[in-house]
Amino acid sequence: FYESYGLSRIAGQMIGLLIIADKPLSHEDIQKILNVSRGSVSTNMKMILLSTGLDEINIPGDRKTYYKYSDYSGEKALQIRINSFLPFLE
Repeated sequence: FYESYGLSRIAGQMIGLLIIADKPLSHEDIQKILNVSRGSVSTNMKMILLSTGLDEINIPGDRKTYYKYSDYSGEKALQIRINSFLPFLE
């Protein structure tokens, strides 16, 4: 599904993982669960954040960033897509 939006297979796996995860996940969590490189997680997360509505969560005192697919992520992703086409319409 996400490959049709120009995302890689790993990006699709990362989004799928975040959809089913019962808690927010860090880069390291995603890397270990999917058994992919740290660079792959970092690169794909940048692409994911540009095209989906994932929530970034920062916990005071913890330097890691955590990611969560929220109840509104689908709506945010749709809004990002709509906004990306508005300049072309003008």
